[in-house]
Amino acid sequence: HSGVDPLDRFLSEGRQAVDDGAEAIVLGCTAFFGLHERMQAELGVPVIDAMIASLRMAELLAGTAADFDWRIGRTGGYEPPPEDEIRRFGLFEGGDP
Repeated sequence: HSGVDPLDRFLSEGRQAVDDGAEAIVLGCTAFFGLHERMQAELGVPVIDAMIASLRMAELLAGTAADFDWRIGRTGGYEPPPEDEIRRFGLFEGGDP
């Protein structure tokens, strides 16, 4: 443990990115969920939290599917590969991969 507060490290890296021209910061790790608000206030640019962005995208897609009555296509979707391909690739030979 280096004793450095993760928020301080993120802010330092964020300041550097903004100084280099970044107009937004995307946090790519869910381990520090919730830091985006403090970082955004400090850095003055949008800071996108990976957990929230993923959840919101899932909500958007689910809502859109419901709005348009979209369903999973069943035509050919569950058809296994042809037997000759299974043999040629040796998919079930030699036990578990």
